[in-house]
Amino acid sequence: MSEAGARMGPYRLERLIGQGGIGEVWSAVRDGDGFRVAVKLLPRTEGDGETRLRRFETEAEVGSTIRHENLVRVLEHGRVGSRPYLVLELLEGASCAALLMPKAPLPLGLVAALAIQVVSGLRALHGARKDAPVLHRDIKPSNLFLTGEGVLKIIDFGIALIAQTGRTQTATADQVGSLPYSSPEQVRGERVDERTDLFSLGLVLHELLTGHRVLAQANAAGIVAELMWSPINPVSATRPEVPAGLDALVMGLLEKEPGHRPASAAVVLAALHRLPGPVPWTTTEIAAWMSALPSAAVSGLPRLSETQTRHVLAPVPRRGRFWFALAFLPLVAALVWTRLPSRLPAVAPSPALAAVPTPAAIPSAPTPSPARTSRPELHHPPRPAPAAKPKPSKPEPKLSSSYLSVDARPFYARIFVDGRDVGVTPLFRERLPSGPHQVEALREDGQRRRQTVTLSPEAAQTVVFTWP
Repeated sequence: MSEAGARMGPYRLERLIGQGGIGEVWSAVRDGDGFRVAVKLLPRTEGDGETRLRRFETEAEVGSTIRHENLVRVLEHGRVGSRPYLVLELLEGASCAALLMPKAPLPLGLVAALAIQVVSGLRALHGARKDAPVLHRDIKPSNLFLTGEGVLKIIDFGIALIAQTGRTQTATADQVGSLPYSSPEQVRGERVDERTDLFSLGLVLHELLTGHRVLAQANAAGIVAELMWSPINPVSATRPEVPAGLDALVMGLLEKEPGHRPASAAVVLAALHRLPGPVPWTTTEIAAWMSALPSAAVSGLPRLSETQTRHVLAPVPRRGRFWFALAFLPLVAALVWTRLPSRLPAVAPSPALAAVPTPAAIPSAPTPSPARTSRPELHHPPRPAPAAKPKPSKPEPKLSSSYLSVDARPFYARIFVDGRDVGVTPLFRERLPSGPHQVEALREDGQRRRQTVTLSPEAAQTVVFTWP
C-alpha cells in the first residue's frame, strides 16, 4: 500500500479513497496548477502480476481513447519504477450500489433518467471501434457512478473486451465478470456481443426499480441454477405502479436467449425515448435529489468495483464440483462447471493495448540555434551559404509555451482554441503559445460558452465551463 504524500510522476497522493483486488485509488493533486484527479495503482502483490498489468493496459486503452460524458475518462498513465498508474477524472457522488444500500427502490423518473444515461454510454462504448465492438462485460451497480451534478458514469474497464473473436476472453480464468450480473452465455463461456452488456443492464434496472437483486442466492451454485433455468419475475410483480412499457423493456433485456433481446444499445435508447412514462428526471432534478441524501450515501470517494458484490466466476476445486453435483442435478455440473474458466482460452496481449503516450510526455518545442556571427576573412573570400537554408542575420527569438487544461460540467463539450478543434473535455495539458487565446466550449445540444484566457510562459492553467 502506498502512503499519503507519495508521488506518482507529477501527482502527489492525498488520501486513499478505494481499494480492491485490482488496485488502490487515491485522490491526488498535480504539481503546478493544483488540478485534482484520481490515481489508480496496481497492488504490490506477487502472483498474477501479468494478468493485472494486462487489465491495467486495457483500462488505459479503453478509457483514454473513448470520450463520452457517461464514460469515466482516463487522462493519462505512466510508471514509477516498476509500478504503473492510471490518472482518472475525480468523481464526486455515489455508486448505484451505495444508493441501493437501504434495499429500497429508486424513484421511477430517476431510474428512467439513469437508464438513458447508461445506454448512451454503452452505445458510445460498443461503437467506439469500426472493426469490432468494445464490450464492458461487468455492468453492475458498483460500476455505475452517479455524480453530484446528476451525470452517471460507467467506470472500471479492467476486463473490457475488444470483441475481435466474439468469445468471452480473459487472460486467466479468475474473472470474466461479476456472477450476479452475468448473462447466461457469459456464464457458459459462449460467444458474447453487445447483448451481454444489455442483459447485465436489465439486471441492474430490475434492481433499481424493485430494490432487490434478481440473482440473490447465497452461493455461486444457486446463482447459476437460478440464472440458467428459473424464470425472472417481471418488475411489476414487486412494484405494480411501474408502467407497462418500462416493465416490458426491462424484461426484454432479460431474455435468456441473446437473439430475443434488443440487438443494440441504440435500439434500447430509441425505445427508452418512446416510452410514454415515467418522465425522466433532468440532471438538475437528479442533483437536487443527490444533495438531499444522507452524507453516508454520497461522498467524494469513488469506489472500486471489487469492493462490493464480489461474486466472480472463479475456478472451482474438484471437491467443490463434487459437492455441486450432489446438491444439484448432474446436468448442471456437466453444462456449467465443466465449461467455466477451465475452458476459456488465454489471450495474448493485443497490439491495441500498447502504451498510450501521456500528455506530460510531449517533448518541448526545440529551441532555435543562434546563427553564427560572421567574421572577416583576410585571405579568402567568404564561404557562400547553402541556397536552401540561408543563415539568419541574427538569432531567432525563443518562443515560450504553456499548458491549458479544460473541463465542462455537468456535460462534456467539444473545445475550440482560437477556432481550432482541440478535442473533447476533459482536455488535458494542451500545449499552446503563451499569450491570449479564445477558448470556446460547444455542447451536443448546440449551447456554447466562450472565454478569453491569457497563458503565462511555461505555466499551466485550467479552465472549467459550467452549465446550470
